[in-house]
Amino acid sequence: MTNSRGDRLATPRVAVVGCGQWGRNLVRNFHALGALSALCEAVPERANELSKQYGVRALSPDEVLRKPTSTE
Repeated sequence: MTNSRGDRLATPRVAVVGCGQWGRNLVRNFHALGALSALCEAVPERANELSKQYGVRALSPDEVLRKPTSTE
């Protein structure tokens, strides 16, 4: 990704909170863009499924808010 001057910019990193019907679409699209860092979901089975499918950590809401935006 570059800015208007052609400088290379870091890819933004996001965590999706809530992975229901719309959230699953967001997870899929952010993953495709290389921006998905983590997900947060109240239903443990869904969180585990998506975490494995997309190779990102499933975090609690508190962890999402504390987590730095790096690619750890």
